Amino acid sequence: PKAFAVRLLNPDLDDYEDVQTFFDLVVKPVIEDELGYRLVVIDGRQAYEHARIDQEIFAKLHRSSIVLADITGARPNCFLELGYALGRCLPTMVMVREGASLPFDITTFSGLHWKVSGSAEDRKRAFREHWNAIRNRPSLVPTEPLIS
Repeated sequence: PKAFAVRLLNPDLDDYEDVQTFFDLVVKPVIEDELGYRLVVIDGRQAYEHARIDQEIFAKLHRSSIVLADITGARPNCFLELGYALGRCLPTMVMVREGASLPFDITTFSGLHWKVSGSAEDRKRAFREHWNAIRNRPSLVPTEPLIS
C-alpha cells in the first residue's frame, strides 16, 4: 500500500529543514518500517508516468491508500492536495509544526502538531499515538446518503 505525502518540498523556504527532518526521522520510519506503507513523495526528481508533474501528483494521490498532509508553510498546492484527499474520502492525517498558524477550516481537524525538539523516539511515539487515534475516523463527507 502507498502513503502519499503532501508537504513542503522547496528547500529555499524557511520551514523546509524542519519539515524534511520530521519526515526523515519520524514519518518515513514509522510509515514504512512499522506500518508497511511505501511513502510516495513527488518532488520532481523521479521519473514520471505522466507528461506533467501535476498529473503525476494527482494520479499518485488518487491511487494512494492513505494521505499524510503536512501543511507547515501554508503552501496553496498542499491545501489543494489536502482538499482532493478529503473529497475522495481517503484516510488522511493532517500534520503541522507546533506553533504554526492554521486557517480556520483546518483548525477543526484533529491534526498532529509535531515538535522540532525531543528525541526521535518521543516524536515517533507522538506520531504513532495520533495515527492510532485517527486512523479509523469516518471520512469528512459521509459515503452513505443521510436520511432526512
